[in-house]
Amino acid sequence: MYGFAGQDVEITGPYHLPVEVCGVKFMHPFYTLESQTPCVAGCDLIYAAKLVIDPVRQMVRSYWHVDLYATPLQLPPPSLLPVSAYTNQFFQRC
Repeated sequence: MYGFAGQDVEITGPYHLPVEVCGVKFMHPFYTLESQTPCVAGCDLIYAAKLVIDPVRQMVRSYWHVDLYATPLQLPPPSLLPVSAYTNQFFQRC
């Protein structure tokens, strides 16, 4: 495997560890490096937990808990909000 700088990186694993995210419990493979690096959860974990990241509401939820037959929430129509009190520029809010 190669790192971001193109150097060889040696990893060990997978280590199947229990994970709980948004009330969903499952076993997930993790890999380790010899160097000190922060813990990183990749897209494979997001996919396995069916996570939806909502940056506007600053929340994360899982599709494992979604009622697929529910009626979608009706959102208010978009409105124009001022960017700054000092400008006349506007942006559209969705």
